[in-house]
Amino acid sequence: MKNKIVLSEVEELKIKQEIDLRHGPELWQKIIYIRHRHELGRTLFAKEIGTTENTLKAMEKRGTNPRAEIIQNICRRWPEYTLWFLINEVEPQIGQISPSYKAMLPEYKIDIFNKNDPEHIKVALQIRNALGRLRELDTEIHSLVKKST
Repeated sequence: MKNKIVLSEVEELKIKQEIDLRHGPELWQKIIYIRHRHELGRTLFAKEIGTTENTLKAMEKRGTNPRAEIIQNICRRWPEYTLWFLINEVEPQIGQISPSYKAMLPEYKIDIFNKNDPEHIKVALQIRNALGRLRELDTEIHSLVKKST
């Protein structure tokens, strides 16, 4: 009979954090991070992203990712986080940052989008394509849910 390995809560949390760092946080974790970075309570944050406090609380407690509509609202409300929020990347030279990057440089100002700059255009297209794919996935999910009921 093999001995069962028992980890303390602290050890389990450390392992989970290491996994999260390697794979990047889930969208629901990023939502919590944005909310805490901006020091917003659930009620106000839910209004900011176009949902109810109960829906937000359920996402945070159950670890479920948001619907496409909520993702779009977050990207509209905090456009500087869009690239980080969707694909876990930052491009500070064109104003695409994460909340932690913004916290490190409190006086950081986002550049205005320059339609003549190839880098700005490239990131704008990535964002547009990612949001389009989210809409497609949302439609597919709704279609599958309808078929299953």
